[in-house]
Amino acid sequence: MFRRRGYEPIVAGQVLENARENLRAHPVLAAAGRVELTSLDETALAAWTVQWALNLHQPPEGGWNWRRVRQTEEKHHGHLGVAIWIDDRLIGLASLGLNRTAAVVRYLEGDPRPVSRVRGLVATVALEVAACYANHKKRPEVWLWDVTNQRLVNFYCETFGMTSAVHDGVVFCRKEL
Repeated sequence: MFRRRGYEPIVAGQVLENARENLRAHPVLAAAGRVELTSLDETALAAWTVQWALNLHQPPEGGWNWRRVRQTEEKHHGHLGVAIWIDDRLIGLASLGLNRTAAVVRYLEGDPRPVSRVRGLVATVALEVAACYANHKKRPEVWLWDVTNQRLVNFYCETFGMTSAVHDGVVFCRKEL
């Protein structure tokens, strides 16, 4: 079977299934609709192109070219691209990787609509996927890499119990599992 370097479909399937199970009990997500996690595949990219066409986010605070992110990131060992859906609506995208210490959320973006019933929940889902990935790969931490502003640093630290750190001038948030 052809396998892209760094992508392990069996591992990805197990990680996403574990995260789905863990998220079933989340009260806000349960009320929002049928939550589904898939890989960042052509179906997700097609939905991104159509559903997020009027995306006003701009890098480094979203607005990523997710096709380019996938093409670049999938070359790295341990890449895991994730699409987060509620019913048939794409509500979030994430690109995760691994280092010796953590499962790292390298890119994260939520539904760009200003009035979204799941605002703020995409980080919850992405961090749950990262925790399942870290556990599966026996990493003791999860990281959100390159957090772009202090408001987000505060949000991640206060909401998820993370701590902020700096490496080579890059601010990131980390949490031990």
